[in-house]
Amino acid sequence: MCIRDRQSTWGIKNQMDSTLKLAFFGAGYVGATSALVMAAHHPTHHFVVLDTNEALLSQWNRGEPPFHEPSVSSLLASGLSSNVTFSSDANSVLPDIDIIFLCVNTPTDPVTGNLDTTNLEQALETILSTFQSISMTKNVLIVEKSTVPVGTAAKLGKRISSFAFENPNNKDYFSVMSNPEFLAQGRAIACLTNPDRVVIGPTHDEPSRRGAAILARLYAKWVPEDKIITTDAFCSELGKLSANCFLAQRISSINAMSAICERVGADAFQISKIVGADKRIGSDYLQPSYAFGGSCLKKDVQCLVYLARSLGLEEVATYWNSVLTMNDYQRNRFVAAIKERVPLEEATLTIVGLSYKKDTDDIRDSPAIDVCSALLDSGANLRIFDNAARKLSFPSTNYKYRSDLYEALQDSHALIILNDYDDLLKIDFESVYKTMKKPPHIFDGRNTLDHFHLSHLGFRVYCVGKPFLTEG
Repeated sequence: MCIRDRQSTWGIKNQMDSTLKLAFFGAGYVGATSALVMAAHHPTHHFVVLDTNEALLSQWNRGEPPFHEPSVSSLLASGLSSNVTFSSDANSVLPDIDIIFLCVNTPTDPVTGNLDTTNLEQALETILSTFQSISMTKNVLIVEKSTVPVGTAAKLGKRISSFAFENPNNKDYFSVMSNPEFLAQGRAIACLTNPDRVVIGPTHDEPSRRGAAILARLYAKWVPEDKIITTDAFCSELGKLSANCFLAQRISSINAMSAICERVGADAFQISKIVGADKRIGSDYLQPSYAFGGSCLKKDVQCLVYLARSLGLEEVATYWNSVLTMNDYQRNRFVAAIKERVPLEEATLTIVGLSYKKDTDDIRDSPAIDVCSALLDSGANLRIFDNAARKLSFPSTNYKYRSDLYEALQDSHALIILNDYDDLLKIDFESVYKTMKKPPHIFDGRNTLDHFHLSHLGFRVYCVGKPFLTEG
């Protein structure tokens, strides 16, 4: 794992004031956005995004981002015209690279609940096989940016040590460190451009720590130094998992309060305001909703649960697993509220939002899918409006995608809001009321609309965490 502890071999350090070549393994959400933002702040360096998916690479090279994310298109246009390329030819690209970022997917193992690092390990094998026949003359930093189980950097380091033993000509020329991403979909570019923090975790050897200093200098070009946290690889890896688990915990906590609020006639959003006014707590991620989703929060909580159990900390595992239990309960409670108020057999329901939140087309682990499936299983007919999300096929045939919200609402028994899209704020609900079946219902899972105004128009309104409103 260690690189040769000699100043002459630390080529990157001597190149910091000249041109560097950086590669990002993985042309998905993390790799591409990270490369584009770093490239925009380092116009003299060269950036290559590597992937084996030729169709995906073709989209990028045509200037067409394969996912919906604000500001990516403009950054891509600028990068392609200057210092960013997308390629599948790792063998020709890697020999000239100084820093390699591993940004591949680490999905949840369906059996254990731990994060599966197979893609990460395969990327490392590609790197090592490329350098196997090359007599190296400079050091290469391998930066683990994917979300991984604690101890992954050490595991990669052991493999590199094995490689060095098998290939003495290239002994000690690699260094591994952790530098996790902290992106929020829908705000990825903002998160990268103005991050709350950048975490860099070298392994416990001096050359790796020197490599961490080089990485810190790259970020310091646009990130204030007090936001760059240099720790160790174990803390870096666990810190990333902990951050997402704490976010999920906050959402489940306020959602638990929303159930109590509905029973006693209180407003959970007022409770959120009261609690969030405490500077020790703050207001972020304290907005009640029908559930959290996406590809990160759930899988990171599951990873922490697995870690706690593997360490014999069953009480800790139970505590964190309760965050997921509450999330499932909240989603099921929302579905039950719909079933309680609308006879679903052959009812027509208008769904707004299939992605897990607005400003993204990502439907991975979207709670909206579970809600739609439950409603279809109960005999409802669905009209789904989401012009950003990828279209999903359900086992039932009783659904259609609609691109016009007014059309989707005509003769509908209920509007079910699963995403707080800005389109909803532009709707003339007075006109909509006349076209919907009577009595028209609105189930707001995101607290998007003015519920008192809607009830005065004649709608029956249910919002998570608030008293049910009937017309008038």
